[in-house]
Amino acid sequence: MFDAAEVDPFALERTCESDSLELAQEVFLHATQALLLLAANGYPRAVRSTAARRNAELRRARGDQEAAAQLALEEDTTEEVKEFLLRLVPYFGLPAAVVYPLWKLLRKICLVASIFGHDLQQEAVQAAVLLAAGGLHSAEAAQPRLEKALQALWKRLARGAVRAVPVGTVLGALVDLQGQAGELILAHFRKGSKQQDYSAPLDPEPTLADFLQMLQQTGRSQQKWSLHVCSVLSLDLAAWLIVSALGPILLNFEMGPNTLLSSL
Repeated sequence: MFDAAEVDPFALERTCESDSLELAQEVFLHATQALLLLAANGYPRAVRSTAARRNAELRRARGDQEAAAQLALEEDTTEEVKEFLLRLVPYFGLPAAVVYPLWKLLRKICLVASIFGHDLQQEAVQAAVLLAAGGLHSAEAAQPRLEKALQALWKRLARGAVRAVPVGTVLGALVDLQGQAGELILAHFRKGSKQQDYSAPLDPEPTLADFLQMLQQTGRSQQKWSLHVCSVLSLDLAAWLIVSALGPILLNFEMGPNTLLSSL
């Protein structure tokens, strides 16, 4: 169950206010696809890649995939890039109350899938992640396609609504799914598991210095003053500035994962 701080840790929106807003299907589908891409691949010097997190978990578990997957499900991710993510809200078009729990769910599932050796660059695996997020069995889509999986997740979270639904309905469905997700996620990805080399550390956990370096390389006009402000204020503000610069890049849906990751 999500507590109030997890759902809206920075109180950017009051739950009573956001619950009455309506969430359009089209907005949800595009935003969820962007979140999935970010959850799977990470973002250079901002969000650690799932491959790097997978390797770290497998090393902790000494190569035991089952144990590593359990660790991933139990891991507390409340601190991970939460301000970075929440400041994406204006670009995603989703309320913070939906973005944050949906991100946490997708991030965990991507990690479990990767631990079991599934390639997150494959459309079928991405579709399986979305089906697992919706508590839907993979048997419901023998040849899962990303578009159909997005639609299935929307249908589950919107409780059958077609075009729009109150935000509170989606949030309530996410809370329900969180409570029953663990075993279903494992069941999704145990099948077809593959052993892999997990010795390489790959990209490290991003630091504030990494954030600032990335900001320097964006070529944005705000760099000169933002670097000074970030040096004396909080990481939260640094993250906000980064997202202000990168939001349009993250939501360029014509870009594939490789292009996205090399865009800096």
